[in-house]
Amino acid sequence: MNIGTNSAPVFNNYTVMTAGVSHIYRYRINPRIYDLDQDGLKDLILGNDDGRVYFYKNVGTNANPVFNGSYDTLKTKNGTIIDAYYGSRFHIADWTDDGDPDMLISGYYGYIQLYENSITGIREEYTKKLAKTLTITPNPVNNKAIFKYSLNRQTLVQIKIYSTDGRLIASPISRNEEKGDQQFTWNVCDNNDRRLPAGIYFIELKTRTETITHRITVVR
Repeated sequence: MNIGTNSAPVFNNYTVMTAGVSHIYRYRINPRIYDLDQDGLKDLILGNDDGRVYFYKNVGTNANPVFNGSYDTLKTKNGTIIDAYYGSRFHIADWTDDGDPDMLISGYYGYIQLYENSITGIREEYTKKLAKTLTITPNPVNNKAIFKYSLNRQTLVQIKIYSTDGRLIASPISRNEEKGDQQFTWNVCDNNDRRLPAGIYFIELKTRTETITHRITVVR
């Protein structure tokens, strides 16, 4: 981890990443960070020496990623395992500009293969978004912040605020809301109605199918 700055990085000693209680170990891997299931949380994706690509879902937060003990092997829509034969190297991006993540992959034979859209065996409901982009103004904020978002249909909405070390600071909303544009004003206080000190916090908006995370800066 960088314990310096962006302009002058300084790295401390490494820690071995884990999934559940076990170390993540695969031979000659090609790790990438990408929100593959589109739930607002960065996931870990590994190209492997065996030619396959493995998906580790983040079940924590963006500030404190946590990967459970299980993983998925990426597959095509018909269930065929994606396999570059040997030494898979890949990149994920919206190649067709249709809002869905596509994947470019190459391996032993050197050809570049494009897997469009439905590239994983992950459950389809993960990608059926209920909430559109969350906006927060002003940011940085002093006394009050306005949260705006839009829902594609009625759903349970939870909004939580976390510190940079992952502690839950406030839970201003947990309720069913109707389809359409929504807005509420947060008083920049914790659950005990105490004003938050200056610093960086993470806002998490969660519906039944996805989580959207934003960073907010509090100034005093």
